[in-house]
Amino acid sequence: MEAEAIAGRTAAKALSTVYSQNVFPFMKVTWGTHPNNLGHNDYPGCFRCHDGSHNTKDGSKSIDNDCTVCHNLLAVDEANPSSSPTSDCNNAESHCKVRTISTA
Repeated sequence: MEAEAIAGRTAAKALSTVYSQNVFPFMKVTWGTHPNNLGHNDYPGCFRCHDGSHNTKDGSKSIDNDCTVCHNLLAVDEANPSSSPTSDCNNAESHCKVRTISTA
C-alpha cells in the first residue's frame, strides 16, 4: 500500500511540474493555445524556420532545410531498424549551430 501512495505522490508531482511549465493562465496560455509543431504532417513544424525563407540580411544564406542539421537519422526506410540508438537523437545544441546554405 505504501508503494502505491509513493507512486501516486510521485505522479502528482510530475503532473504538477509539467503543468507549471506549459500552462500559464495569467498569460492566457493553455495546452491548446498554440499548435503542436512536432513533425511536419499536420503543422509546419521544423519548416517554420527551415523553409528557405529565413535568410541573412544580405540574402546570401538561408537556414538549411536538410533534416540532418538538427536530427541524427538512425533508421530511414529500414524494414527492421535497431531499437537501441547509439547516438543522441535530439541534439538540441545543434539548433545553436544551424548550418546555412548559399542562396546565390
